[in-house]
Amino acid sequence: MVTKMSTDGLCFRAGDDIPHEDIVAILGDALGGQGAAHHEAVQRLVATSTAFVLVDETGTVAAAAGCPSKEGWTIRAIAVVQGQRRRGLGTELVERLSLLVDGPWLLAETDSDSVGFYRGCGFDVTNLGEVYPGVERFACQRRI
Repeated sequence: MVTKMSTDGLCFRAGDDIPHEDIVAILGDALGGQGAAHHEAVQRLVATSTAFVLVDETGTVAAAAGCPSKEGWTIRAIAVVQGQRRRGLGTELVERLSLLVDGPWLLAETDSDSVGFYRGCGFDVTNLGEVYPGVERFACQRRI
């Protein structure tokens, strides 16, 4: 699935149109970490998710991986290429996902580093507390 290039020079595509390693490289930043175990976790995420990307004249600039759920569609990871951040690309990716996916809700779970991004995209945020030792998590939902 390829959509037409928009007036802002962005094209929204299904991830199966993009080399697997490109998506793994972009989403690796969203998960944090490094080394072989981190790379393997990102590979597993991409293999078990549906990926969507934003592409401009420079190549793939943002990616999201997720899956359908009974409540809607869950974003499992979202990232923008280093050097392309702070241009609204993550927000644009969320907007285009919300037009495409089925269900009443777009959902995500995140940490304190990214909760502001989801709030800025219009998600309602619920503090889940310290889900992992020393890590506060937040449930995010946005009506589609």
